[in-house]
Amino acid sequence: MKSIVHTFIEANRVGTNDADDIIHQYSEFIQDIVSQVSQFPGFDPASCRVDKLFRDRLANSPSYAKLWAVVKIVMLLSHGQATVERGFSINKEVESYNLQEDTFTARRLLRDHVNAVGGILNVDVANKQLQVSAAGARQKYLAYLDDEKKKKTGWMEEESCQ
Repeated sequence: MKSIVHTFIEANRVGTNDADDIIHQYSEFIQDIVSQVSQFPGFDPASCRVDKLFRDRLANSPSYAKLWAVVKIVMLLSHGQATVERGFSINKEVESYNLQEDTFTARRLLRDHVNAVGGILNVDVANKQLQVSAAGARQKYLAYLDDEKKKKTGWMEEESCQ
């Protein structure tokens, strides 16, 4: 906590007058709340949210007001760009020569869904919506080609009129 407060002071996010109070409130919080409350030892990060846990314990207590201000800032900090970078990496994987944007988006949606359900073997192929969508795919593709042809001929006609 001392290094966090020091970093916040350097970044002008916390006043130097508040530093000792924040560290003192943190020490009190650890001694009084964390060691005595049964929620902390039994905290399961898979099913519980740490931000909610801290908000419940700190936000409504005036004795921890300065500490809560620092904890809120820490919770809001970006912990890296891993998600964004992973997205770029996935885009590179599914990219192929002359891949159009709609196809690219569709591939990403499919890949994300397969990952969300835990693999290709867990995709529910008996799903009625999936079957109807797959059955109508050819008609959608033909309609798309028709629209593209109309756009192209409309563009050609506009160009020839000028």
